[in-house]
Amino acid sequence: MTIIGGKGLSFLYPNQAHFYVETVTAEQSGYPDADMRQWPVYVFGLKDGTESSNAFIRDLLKTKRFGVDKQINPDVVRVFSTSTGKGFWAFGEEKSLIVLTEEDNRSSITLINVTGLPEQTIEDMIIKGVI
Repeated sequence: MTIIGGKGLSFLYPNQAHFYVETVTAEQSGYPDADMRQWPVYVFGLKDGTESSNAFIRDLLKTKRFGVDKQINPDVVRVFSTSTGKGFWAFGEEKSLIVLTEEDNRSSITLINVTGLPEQTIEDMIIKGVI
């Protein structure tokens, strides 16, 4: 495995599978006062915000449509508890997105973008590592 640093950390496998870990803040999202813990709830379709007039939520619904639904096309979305908050996992055939939130931190989330790893490998190497 090769590890590459940058804005986040990339982990590359010899078979071209990889995952990338990064932190996203409310300020980076363009909504400095937003509660980032809501990000996965709307982006993964766990809460319907179609009637919302909140610009942050409207942008999250666009991310759901054009990012999650089209690029990941998840078969299932799972929610799990971690030692500091919640994890959300959208698992697709080729790509997955994992979002980690912290109960006491509304200003940032951790994203783990996964490509080419089987479900069991994601479960064993990533999910079990953050619980």
